[in-house]
Amino acid sequence: MPFSVLDDLILADSLGIVPDDETLKLQPVFSDIGPTLEYHIHQSSGSGSLVRLESLPKSPAVLALLEAEQTGSTSVSQRSLADLSARRLEVIRLSVNVNDLSDPVYIAFGKRFQAAAEKSGFRTRIAAGIVGAFWEMVDNAIIHSNDANIILAAYQASPTGIAYAIGDNGVGVLNSLRMSSFYSELDDHATALKVAMTDGESRFRSQPGRGRGFRHVFLSLAALRGQLRFRSGDHSLELDGRSPSLVNASLHQRAFFRGFLASVQCQAD
Repeated sequence: MPFSVLDDLILADSLGIVPDDETLKLQPVFSDIGPTLEYHIHQSSGSGSLVRLESLPKSPAVLALLEAEQTGSTSVSQRSLADLSARRLEVIRLSVNVNDLSDPVYIAFGKRFQAAAEKSGFRTRIAAGIVGAFWEMVDNAIIHSNDANIILAAYQASPTGIAYAIGDNGVGVLNSLRMSSFYSELDDHATALKVAMTDGESRFRSQPGRGRGFRHVFLSLAALRGQLRFRSGDHSLELDGRSPSLVNASLHQRAFFRGFLASVQCQAD
């Protein structure tokens, strides 16, 4: 995943350095859905001078994002609801109400995601686990983003693997945690990211069953090779390897990113 290119673009943007259009068109960052989604959310935050999605080269990832932003989550045809076959790439704009996830639009999206994972070589049980972890992250984004006007989710299949990404331009991990009196003195994004990844930790930590979303992500990648990136504030938390876990995570300081983005890529055996 060319996130290193994206990090350079966002850093340059934060420093007021405007890349020319030709430079942007040459970047491989827009071939993968994770970096493309992160770019779009950052650009849509209203700061900086990066070009809008409409002005980017029309890669499949960019086109899918444009379609999702134009149609939203409710303007889906009945044909699309009935078609549950695997797709290579799909993006959906999410409602801010977690109860809406029972809508047929989302159920059909999830079934196509699982079909795509199975077509990429994952056994049915493993594919179901990957899709289940994805929905946990979706639920997490809706509950914790607060005041977000963009919440997007996507998957992208390849012949040997599957990737998914969920992103929002909400309050971010640190501010979400600080809504709890338990974390009110937390003051840096790096620590906040690591706390949020820890099983059972969230601003609702006193409520049974809360804070387990990231646990499902790690469990879904047991015995699989995965690449994960979690982005919020001025840091990213990244993992790469077989059966990735928080133990081997690395934190990296980045230019500021409003909201939260989770990007997961895994390879079939």
